[in-house]
Amino acid sequence: MIGIKEKIFVSTGFHEGNVGFIRFGEGVILVDLPPSPPDVEKWLREIESLNVGPFFYLVVTDCHPLRLLGLLLKPPVPRIAHHNFQEELLGAKAYFKLIFKECYQKYYDGEPPENLEIFLPTLAFRGVMTLHRGRDTIKWSICPARGSSLPGLWW
Repeated sequence: MIGIKEKIFVSTGFHEGNVGFIRFGEGVILVDLPPSPPDVEKWLREIESLNVGPFFYLVVTDCHPLRLLGLLLKPPVPRIAHHNFQEELLGAKAYFKLIFKECYQKYYDGEPPENLEIFLPTLAFRGVMTLHRGRDTIKWSICPARGSSLPGLWW
């Protein structure tokens, strides 16, 4: 886990993607989850060992099938995502479902859930969203990821 800015931490050691968290008030906002069950458990335990407080929210930065896998083991907190994430899930095409199935079978036994609505965010926003807690403020917006034309969250 690397501190990249005051109150912002990232873990880059997971095989299938980076995850992070933000200290927010007396707790934490999780930013994405690793896709594999052992990695999710390991990462959450690592954060808990830092005594940074409870998990307030889980922010999902994009709708990649691997991002969805971690949500199967999510901590019981509200999920936040951009409205595009919600639209992509509700309008998922056959190729997306096929890729999701392949990713799922890499980490889990059996068949993946057919209904992708179980992954919908608790809160979806358009444009910019600002969260306040105590003296802390975080502003989230959608923008293309560096080197890509695909949208992702920026904070």
